[in-house]
Amino acid sequence: MTVQSRHSEICQGRQRLSSSSSLLLCAFMLFGACFAASAQAPAGSGLGSADGEQPGIRAVITELKRTGNTVTLKFVIYNDSATDFVTNERFTDGDYKGWKSFSGVHLFDQPNKKKYYAVKDSDTICVCTDDIDAIKAKSSATIWVKYAAPPETTQKVTVQIPHFVPIEDVSIH
Repeated sequence: MTVQSRHSEICQGRQRLSSSSSLLLCAFMLFGACFAASAQAPAGSGLGSADGEQPGIRAVITELKRTGNTVTLKFVIYNDSATDFVTNERFTDGDYKGWKSFSGVHLFDQPNKKKYYAVKDSDTICVCTDDIDAIKAKSSATIWVKYAAPPETTQKVTVQIPHFVPIEDVSIH
């Protein structure tokens, strides 16, 4: 093999490597874009959504599920702002022990004029998400709260999350 043919072979190898590297780089960039998009809020508004009092804060209801004699509410609070969203006692009802729970999130059955409070255990501790200090800037937190189930005839309720606009007509599944 001559020096010239070896040089030509090396150059062709570099071109193939360069093409493979470009393809690999494109794949990583595409994966990164998909991953970043999945970290954002869902395209839809779930079962309902509301903006908070603080700019850049919003809540999206992801599930309201009936299981036997209870209903479980799940929602995500998105902090799209540049600062941490301090939760502390913002969402706590005074009739519960602890001061960092989501016991103050209620359901309203408007046709039957009934308000549903979070279930509490024998120690008056909320059966719900507890002990969240803050939701970091540009992140989110999934929250859940358990309630006594409304009557089977109640198919929709209003969800009242303190410091958010009420979210009406949320379907119970």
